[in-house]
Amino acid sequence: MKQTFNINEFVFGRTKAEKKLEVLDSLNGTELRKATDATILRIYKECRNGRDRFCIKNDRRAGNLLGGSRFWNSLIEFIYEYNGRAYICFYVQNSSTDSSECVSYDRFKSGTEYCGYCDHISTRFRYDSADIANVIRCILKEFVYYKYIERAEREKAEKLATIAGWQIINPVVNYFYKDMRLDKLPFSYATTTPRYDQYCKGKDAVEEYAKSHVDELFGKSVEELQAIYKEVFRKAANW
Repeated sequence: MKQTFNINEFVFGRTKAEKKLEVLDSLNGTELRKATDATILRIYKECRNGRDRFCIKNDRRAGNLLGGSRFWNSLIEFIYEYNGRAYICFYVQNSSTDSSECVSYDRFKSGTEYCGYCDHISTRFRYDSADIANVIRCILKEFVYYKYIERAEREKAEKLATIAGWQIINPVVNYFYKDMRLDKLPFSYATTTPRYDQYCKGKDAVEEYAKSHVDELFGKSVEELQAIYKEVFRKAANW
């Protein structure tokens, strides 16, 4: 990389998301560790989405997995803000169960030691410079995934939750469960009847319809949605 490269500007720049991931994968530890507290804090603020943390997806978490007395099977879980500073929270095993260790980003970068337990024996461990760099890379890449690559998928999921939450769909399927008089039968017997098969077809059809008509349904009132779902249910269940 050129000496003028600034990771704190690059990650928020206009470079295409796929290219950003490619560059982040190519950076060495020294370049990655130049990511500042302000950068991590900005990532948290842009990606928190109303929550008190920005979580790293399980299959993309990095950490300290090398084994031995100085290392631990620890992985980053999320970042958050406390007193205007960025904090990192990561998994660690304590004396009885798994827990989380939270530390300021700047302290994390300094390579501080932590305490874990193995067979109920206390063990000191630390993230070395390579581990620290990999965690920073992990945070920066998660930002790119969340902000750009997975945005459309996430927005669709958020819309789906709005139009097909349990408080909207449950009253519909419960209505038909009673209308088909399945509630008058013991559940173990009800599930063996043809009416229950019809009920399941209607319920599945409603859920599938919501998934495949997200944009069309988004913005409608609860009453409108339930009326639509009832019609879908009746048609699928032939009821």
